[in-house]
Formats: sequence, C-alpha cells, structure tokens
Amino acid sequence: EMGLFGKLQSAKKVMDTIPQVKEPWHLILFIVNIILPGIGTIVGAIMAGSKCSAYLVGVLQLILSPIVIGWLWSIVWGYFMWDKKAMKKVVKKGVEVVSK
Repeated sequence: EMGLFGKLQSAKKVMDTIPQVKEPWHLILFIVNIILPGIGTIVGAIMAGSKCSAYLVGVLQLILSPIVIGWLWSIVWGYFMWDKKAMKKVVKKGVEVVSK
C-alpha cells in the first residue's frame, strides 16, 4: 500500500502533466479541448514547453475520444488548464479521502 507521501508524489506528477498557460490561452485551450479532444492539451504542452508526458496525454485524449473517455479526459484537463486552483483542491481532497 502506498503511504501518504507516495500519494502526494503521484498527485504532483499528475498536476505537473497539465500544461500551465497564461491568459487568455488557458480559456481558449479549454474550449479547444471541448471541441477537439486532445488538441488543446497538445497545443498547451507546446506553448508551456512541457515534458513528453503532456504531449502523450494529448495524443491519448485524441485517440480515445471516439470512445468518449478521451473526450471527457480532455474536458477535465482543459478545465484544469483554465482553473489551476480547482485542480489543486480536487487533488488535495482526493489525497485526504484516500489517506483516511
């Protein structure tokens, strides 16, 4: 079983995968991710100079979009690009729930 420290490290890795882009691009890429799953993530990764994993996430969102999972994942990622504070709250809440 993974301890709290391991869970926090895993959550940080997920958070680091989401590209951080400036205004107004965060909102534009959120909208792009809703319309064209994965494309907003890929463009955000390019703009942010992200690691390889961010590009891979975008490609997987695009590939998996026909079976809806990729599209939903893309929307969530787009939302978190737009609202980084919300992502941190969700991750913190998840870690709290799992660590109980």
